[in-house]
Amino acid sequence: MEKTPNSLADRLRAGNRAAAAELVDVYYQQLYLYLRRLGHSTTVSEDLTQQCFIKAWQNIGQLRSDKSLGAWLFRIAGNVSNQYWRGRKSENKLSIEGDEIDTPDSNEAGLDKTERRNDFERIKTPL
Repeated sequence: MEKTPNSLADRLRAGNRAAAAELVDVYYQQLYLYLRRLGHSTTVSEDLTQQCFIKAWQNIGQLRSDKSLGAWLFRIAGNVSNQYWRGRKSENKLSIEGDEIDTPDSNEAGLDKTERRNDFERIKTPL
């Protein structure tokens, strides 16, 4: 018997920890790839994906029954990503005589670009 997303949301709202594990199983890869498409490195995407699930678990009471669980998770992921970029914005500034200059992100080395290209190829390949 296949479980519907609505029953998963109901079980999550009831505090069912098995449902939380199922939520991670169902949505982890989708959220991770979404965060990669938003420009995050592999390590940052992994961390942000975990943060998404933590925020979802902490705020599950805010999920309305008429809302899609998946759409709610992706909205959380977008917010987590925006918070990350806002925090990094001030870190990547260098002041030279009062002028601010963006510094390159050290995580964007050539190897990371290769990983990103490989992820893109996996996304394009149908399952």
